[in-house]
Amino acid sequence: MKAFSLKAPNSNVSGRKNLSDYQGKIPAEKVAFLSRLDAAHKNGLEALPLFAGGVVASAVANVSSVTATRICVVHLAARALYNVVYALPPVANGAPRSLMWAITTGTSVGLWILAAGAYSA
Repeated sequence: MKAFSLKAPNSNVSGRKNLSDYQGKIPAEKVAFLSRLDAAHKNGLEALPLFAGGVVASAVANVSSVTATRICVVHLAARALYNVVYALPPVANGAPRSLMWAITTGTSVGLWILAAGAYSA
């Protein structure tokens, strides 16, 4: 039986370097597509704290769960669309990507505003 090793050739020890390893091995269009998906993923991670904080703040402030849920559904749908639009070639994704970003940021900030209003009431 072969023991598990982090030095195995198929391990993901340096996952962030994997994308650069594809240069010259697959078509440039595929590398560009994968780079856009990677950037969309990183943007999602950057946006998560604002959204998660808004969800927690609205729960602590006793914002209506129906209202908070609706805002969260809009946020998650826009976030999913953002990733799809981000994957499109740059010529096609400028305005739609900005719109999806504005919606997701607006919903996150909206949760904070609702929490502040409910807390101060």
